[in-house]
Amino acid sequence: MARAMKLVLLLVALLSLWLPGSFGQEDEPANGEEAAAPEINEEKVVVLTKDNFDTVTKGNKNTLVEFYVPWCGHCQSLAPEYAKAALRLAETHPSVALAKVDATEESELAERFGVDGFPTLKWITPEGEVDYNGGRTEDAIVKWVTKMTGPATKVITTVEELKKAEGEADAIVVGYFAADTAENDTALTEFIKTARMDVNDIFYQTSVSAVAEAAGASLGSFSVISTFKPEGVRKTVQYSGELTDADMEEFVRFEVIPTVVPFSADTSEIIFGSGIDHHLIFVAPAATLSLSEASFKAFHTVAQKMRPDRSFVFVTVDGDSNDAEPVMQFFELESSDLPVLIGFEMEPGQRKYPFNGTLTAEDIEAFANGIIDGSIKPDLKSDDVPEDDKDGHVQIVVGHTVEDIVFDSTKDVLLEVYAPWCGHCQALEPAYKKLAARFKDIDSVVIAKMDGTTNEHPDIEVDGFPSIIFLPASEEADIVEFDGERTLKALTKFIKEHAVIPYELKKKADMDGSEGDEAAEEAAEEVSDPADAPEPFDVKDEL
Repeated sequence: MARAMKLVLLLVALLSLWLPGSFGQEDEPANGEEAAAPEINEEKVVVLTKDNFDTVTKGNKNTLVEFYVPWCGHCQSLAPEYAKAALRLAETHPSVALAKVDATEESELAERFGVDGFPTLKWITPEGEVDYNGGRTEDAIVKWVTKMTGPATKVITTVEELKKAEGEADAIVVGYFAADTAENDTALTEFIKTARMDVNDIFYQTSVSAVAEAAGASLGSFSVISTFKPEGVRKTVQYSGELTDADMEEFVRFEVIPTVVPFSADTSEIIFGSGIDHHLIFVAPAATLSLSEASFKAFHTVAQKMRPDRSFVFVTVDGDSNDAEPVMQFFELESSDLPVLIGFEMEPGQRKYPFNGTLTAEDIEAFANGIIDGSIKPDLKSDDVPEDDKDGHVQIVVGHTVEDIVFDSTKDVLLEVYAPWCGHCQALEPAYKKLAARFKDIDSVVIAKMDGTTNEHPDIEVDGFPSIIFLPASEEADIVEFDGERTLKALTKFIKEHAVIPYELKKKADMDGSEGDEAAEEAAEEVSDPADAPEPFDVKDEL
């Protein structure tokens, strides 16, 4: 359980800082009761259902819609901030509506908009929809809506205004377009689209050649100007790629990343939203995070050298600050371990790589390259192999036994990867145990489970709990993911469809001497056992 909580800490304290549009679904309370909520004035938050959704969203020029579930902790935390933002925006932006959809009651709407985590926020206009990518506070929501409804860029007309803008941020984006450029000009249109979705308010536009020259931008394009610490060197990089908002956004997203990023709530979006999956994280006392210190200087040297590769984000964590706490807990670090270097991979599977070298530029660079080329392996978790490896008829798997049990090419194996705190896993357990009992006499089929919070395997990747996968009895077979209703009937059918080795299930009459056929028994079980009822739509608890 301790490791499970560390994983939750990472998502809540780290990842959730940059995923404000879809924060991930939390576990349902074990007793089925909703936590008491403080009094919230939601008079300006519109409640949407399938009956009024289209009427409301089409009747307002802009609508911000929150999809939530009542028991979700992130949703409960957002609710008062969302309500306060709705009150403010009702005064300042009357053409904007803030609304909410209870996905437990309106599952059709949730499916229609592809919602699979909560809360998820969508910005809906007559032109279409975009995912909300702002923060979770009242001010952040108001700022984001203001950006979406107002000018996407600020206009600069003098070099002095450019210098002032540079002094207000580590990096800014400056586009150069002639004063008479038509609004439908491709380059300008895509630049505005890119600027519109940026939450940092760092996009500027000029039609003055002297400003463009100072910014290093050519006509019909843009440049990124940065002055990052600790170097303090001003740099301009001009965009020369395709004139699409996707390509422009990718370019900007990377160029605004400092060579070394100090970890904090303010920089988490830059770190985790960079699109770069590999991170090198240097955790050290504040006094060590200086170029006068050999270990940090080595880290910074490698960061500068590898920056053009766009293969890593280099991150520092001040071990003396409050920001270090979730990082220290997740990576199981103590103050006595510092300074320490850690490799981390976001996708696939949030893998950790221990560093065993000395903190020199040579060893740090070799470590980074080893992660990329696969010669350095991740530190994978595993519980001890249990003496009793069965839970009823369910085979218990740990990290150390995955190869022998799950990847046994002589068996057809169904594996549930679960979390002890996961409400959906708890709801599945009765049906899963019945499934194992049903197959207990079929030697070729294994019904197994593994605690995904304390066990890992490089070939098993999960994006939420529970995750159910099937390994056919074959040397060449690929993993098959189960995404149907989590019922005894559906799981039995899934195994039958994908098993390589033929088998024949005993009917209930054969096992206990009673009359009846399997189809009738399955139908009765589906109706009589609430634990085997399908959920409203396929959802998983967060990692």
